[in-house]
Amino acid sequence: MQSDVIPLDLEFGWHAECVAEAAVGLGLGDLVPIGCRGSGHPLLLAHLAAQIGARPGLRVLDGGSGLGGPMTWLGREYGCSVVGVDLMEGAVRGALRLFPHSLVLVGSLTDLPFGAGAFEAAWTIGSLSTIPDTHAVARELRRVLVPGGRLAVYDFVAVAAALPDAPVANVFQRPQALAARLGAAGLRVLASGPAPYVGPAPAAWREPVLAVDREVARRRGHDPRYQLAVRERVAFDRLWVGGQIAPWLLVLERPCG
Repeated sequence: MQSDVIPLDLEFGWHAECVAEAAVGLGLGDLVPIGCRGSGHPLLLAHLAAQIGARPGLRVLDGGSGLGGPMTWLGREYGCSVVGVDLMEGAVRGALRLFPHSLVLVGSLTDLPFGAGAFEAAWTIGSLSTIPDTHAVARELRRVLVPGGRLAVYDFVAVAAALPDAPVANVFQRPQALAARLGAAGLRVLASGPAPYVGPAPAAWREPVLAVDREVARRRGHDPRYQLAVRERVAFDRLWVGGQIAPWLLVLERPCG
């Protein structure tokens, strides 16, 4: 296994499965906040839903669906028909443990297991910054969208010239470069700019996440895999707080022509 894949699997695979295990063990009621975590704010999800024209029955792909919180929220709040795909088997197992009735598959965003035009819309949340070949991802997303289908990309981009001690699992691009790569794959860029500020997550979302974090630390704190995943998260937070990376939102469309 390549050295850069190990932190990716630990943070988004093994650790994700540990999070799902802890959440179920605690007997929490609403598991959606746990399944969202990095995108854990309903106002942000509502903004993304508006960008893709969410409505009942809309066929949506969640690319890099992680623990399945955003896709479950989208189906619950808007009645969309959502399919998730994630490269990390641990994340998929965790998603199915949290949301047994969800449809989520193991697969790569650079080689999606779906036919052309299978979806009317798509979103990716925090996924593209873990994949070096974003052009290949964009090409696949274009392929599986119907003509006129919308894609919302929420991710972190580099806003500083240098990113010292960046997480090994992430590849932060400059926003102009990211938009150019997506556009070069045949997607029309409708909007590209800083993600809207939505403020702190509501207590109903924040407090369960903190409880699960404490439980995972209690269960796994002495495990070297847990310690490495925590170091990756700390490195990410250091860049964010230091203003070297920032959340960005792109809205794109597959042209009809």
